[in-house]
Parts: sequence; C-alpha cells; structure tokens
Amino acid sequence: MKKLVVFICFLIIIVLIHFLSDKIFLVTKVDEELFDYKKSSEYSFLVAGHAYGSHHDVNKGLYPKFMSKVKNEIIDKDNFIIFTGDIVRNSTSESWEIVESQLKELSLPSFLVMGNHDFSESGINFFNEKHGNTFYFFKKNNDLFFSFNVNLSWGNITQDQLSLFEETIKNNFDSNNVFVFFHELIWTQGKLKYLHIQHNFQTYPFKSNFWTDLFPVFQSFPNRQFYLIAGDLGGTPNSISAFFDKIHNVTFLASGMGETKRENFMRITVQRNTIDVNLIPLNNDISLGHINDYSNWHHFLEMFLNKREYLFLLYKKAFLNILIKDNSS
Repeated sequence: MKKLVVFICFLIIIVLIHFLSDKIFLVTKVDEELFDYKKSSEYSFLVAGHAYGSHHDVNKGLYPKFMSKVKNEIIDKDNFIIFTGDIVRNSTSESWEIVESQLKELSLPSFLVMGNHDFSESGINFFNEKHGNTFYFFKKNNDLFFSFNVNLSWGNITQDQLSLFEETIKNNFDSNNVFVFFHELIWTQGKLKYLHIQHNFQTYPFKSNFWTDLFPVFQSFPNRQFYLIAGDLGGTPNSISAFFDKIHNVTFLASGMGETKRENFMRITVQRNTIDVNLIPLNNDISLGHINDYSNWHHFLEMFLNKREYLFLLYKKAFLNILIKDNSS
C-alpha cells in the first residue's frame, strides 16, 4: 500500500512538470492559425536523420534502404532535401566520395547538417566545399533555413554561430518562418520534462547552452515561427522514431532511421497558412500516423504504460541529483 501511495505521488509530480514546465500548453492538433505563412507559394522539402542507417551495417555511404525508398517518394513539390546529421558511419574521404555520388542520384538539391559521426577533417572539408562552412543559412521564398554545427563544441552553440544567427534573423525581417537544424536533440539536455525521451544516445554526455543562449533569441521574435528539426533518432532499437513538441512560437521536431520498426524520414510542406509534417516510413507495412502522435506527452504516456519501472528509476535518479546539488550549494 505504501509503495502504491509513493508511486501515485510520483505520477502527480511528473504530470505537473509536464503541464507547468516552461508554461507549455499541450497540443493534440497543430493549430493552423499559429502557422502564419505569407507571400510564398506552396512547396515541400524532405528531411532525413541518421541517414547512414544501422550501427550494425557496413555501408560506407547513405543507408541503402533509405536510398531505395526516397527515390520513389520524391514528388514535384519537393524542392530540396536536408540531411540532419550522421550522414556517414565513418567520416573518411572515401565515405564522402560515395555520399557525393549518391546525392547526385536523388535529382534534388541537398543540404547537410553536421553530426557527431560526420565531424572530422574529411567531413569539415566536404561541408566547406559544399556549403562554404560547417554552419550556414539559405532562403527559400520568404522562409529562412539555418544549419547549426553543435559539434564544434559538442552540444553547444558557439558564439560565432549565435552572432550569425541573430544577425541573419534581424536582416531577414520578411522571413516569418524560420527552420533551424541540428543533429542532436540538444533541447532535451538538462530539462526534466524531456528526461524520458530516448534518442540515440539515451543520455547526452554534454551540457548545452541551448536554453540559456539560443532559446531567448527565439523568444525575442514572438511574431516569427521557429521550427527546430533534429535527426538523432531511430539509430538504436530503444530509440524513439519521431518527436514533436511546441512552446509558444517554437516547434520542436525530430525523426531518424536505422534500427527501429518505425524508422522514417519527413516531408515538410509549406503552404500559405499552414506547415504540414508527414512521416514517410521506410517499412511499407508500417503506418506512422500524424506527427502529433509523437508528442513529448505521448512518449511519456507510452513509457509509463510499457516501461514503468525504468521511467520511475529515471526520475528517481534525477530528483536525487537535484537534492544532492541543493545540499552541496
């Protein structure tokens, strides 16, 4: 009986965390009025995370299963494809030569985001030749796209990137939609409300300045919609396959592939008044549903139903760490 009472109290605390942390409101359906898109014609683009695939395969370039699928999925409205990191298994000159050849097969312009597997002298050289730097931005119609490299200081946005991002936002005052790309889900680090999110690392071994240095920039432009997109999912059997959350004018998205049954890539369609996100499964017999089905709250409930003991241990350890820090301060 005592254990039951403790567990119920624990559940109440976690629910309060999810409702009140960051003053977040739960979204069960994307509010189209929040996505105010002006002065641009409809277009779409593809997003592929962890595109080298499974840790257990030996391919030196892109995931063969993905390559086979994506070639048949490209439609006329797809303007380009963005790879959200871990593009190669081992970042060697040979691997990047293979990737370069594979990208030519896709008949779409491609943009790359630096992942931890990509970060090497060969990877940096490839990015520099393709994009002019390992972090950069571009525009499509009135929309702004910014690719961060959080591997220069792992998990952190370096000052030169922060400065470039702020300057770019200010100079592109007509850009209502801003798409921001990382490899790692750096927003989960250090946040109790995201403790249960199982990405490819399970727990990142770094501290991030995302909430202290970058998130306030988003808040300083309340009339703009920011879409943060990461790709460090799907690469291990225990990883989730997709993620969605929203805090005010910031939408968090992620997906990936490699070792989960629901491995996927995304098609994001930008229309006059809406942004629509579709998950494209690599396995034909899988139905993925809507991106809202992968919300932070849904992931918590799924873990509560299927991995309750593990969930309890996660939060128990976190609360103990908080107590230890409080006592030592």
